[in-house]
This record gives sequence, structure tokens and C-alpha cells, in this order.
Amino acid sequence: FAEKEGTFTNLEGNAQKIRPAIVPPGESKPDWQITLRLAEALAQPMPFSSFQEIEEEMAEMIPLYENKAEGEAPQEEEGLWEPEATNRLPLKKFPGFSPVEYIPPAETVDEDFPFTLLLETTLFHAGSGSRSSRSGRLNKFDSSFSVRINEADAQKMELQTGDQVQVISSAGQLPAVVEITDALPEGIVSLPRSRPDRPAIGLFDLHPAAEDETLAIKTCNVRIERS
Repeated sequence: FAEKEGTFTNLEGNAQKIRPAIVPPGESKPDWQITLRLAEALAQPMPFSSFQEIEEEMAEMIPLYENKAEGEAPQEEEGLWEPEATNRLPLKKFPGFSPVEYIPPAETVDEDFPFTLLLETTLFHAGSGSRSSRSGRLNKFDSSFSVRINEADAQKMELQTGDQVQVISSAGQLPAVVEITDALPEGIVSLPRSRPDRPAIGLFDLHPAAEDETLAIKTCNVRIERS
């Protein structure tokens, strides 16, 4: 972001003009030049030779950016261009926001399910893994399905890294391999969300809450048993 020129637009539709704070290091290029090179390599060249030409087209096509291409410089001390109140997207395009009362999950940690389960994105897979798990090369780096557990919890259960276990919730169960870590506090365990062959989402009760009709898919309570 510190190398960029242009604007940042927040969720209010508020556009702030910025200028580069540092020069791109080495032979790296600004985003707009990379995009133009890709387009040319795909035999679909774009008619731009400068960032200013791109800004001018944006100003012509999108009213929000109308006076961003007129050379208005950011203030020295702030590094931002503060837009006027009229320089926003129409509010009618956005839903209204209302405060709501926090309702805790119906599940509570108890003797039957003493751990809180979190789903994590792994280093080699993004999101649910529906796409990245199709890559044979990525799967070579991330072939096991591990439940991560705090060292103190593992000692209480006499578990070691590599042990085969079942992760069990009120909604289902999954086989996993133990991985001991100091990155999680006691009482918290985690599973990767990016293994379609072992969908950890099956451990969650997917009935929507009556109040807001959303699914509780952030955490659930589980126990761990040896296989």
C-alpha cells in the first residue's frame, strides 16, 4: 500500500486520495503496470500509458472519483485527501445498520465436550480448500489432517504428536492426527477448514439461530478420544 498511487475507498463509499510513500524496491512494478503487462501477454492490450490516464477513465465512468483525477494533492502532514461529504456513494445502496444485543451460543463447555474447537486456514490452502486442495503439489506439503492441541491439555490426556484420535461433537465426529502446539491456550483445539475430504464443518450444528437466522460456524464444543 505504501507504494501505491490512487485512492482507497472504504465501506462508507468514502474515497481518499493517496500518493506513494516509498519507491517500489528493485525491479518490482506498480499494480497498474503489472496489470497492463498481463493484458498484453494475453493479447488483450489496454490503451493506457500512464496512471493518470487510468484515473481519468475512472473519473469519467464512476462519479465517486470525479474530482480525484484533477491533481488535488494530499495535505503534507496527513498524506490523505479528505473528500467532501457529497463525494460518497449514495446511502440508499447500503442497508441500514442497527445495534443488536449479543446472544451467546447455546452450547457451553461441559464434561461431555470440554474443548472449544476453532477452524483455521492452513499455510498451503485457502478458505475451504475446494480449489487449492486439487493441487497435487500443495497436498504434498499438507497431507495430514491434524487437530492442534495445547501441550498442557495433551499431557492430561496422555497424547503425543502423531497419535490417532477422534474429534467428536454433538453433531458428528472426524478422525485426526494430534499436533501439539503452544500457539493455542488451554481448552482450545483447532482443525483445518481446508480439507473437503474431511469437512470439519460437519462437527457444527448448522441450524440457524432463531433471532438472526445465521449459522454458528465459528466455534463448537468437542471432546477428543483415542482411535
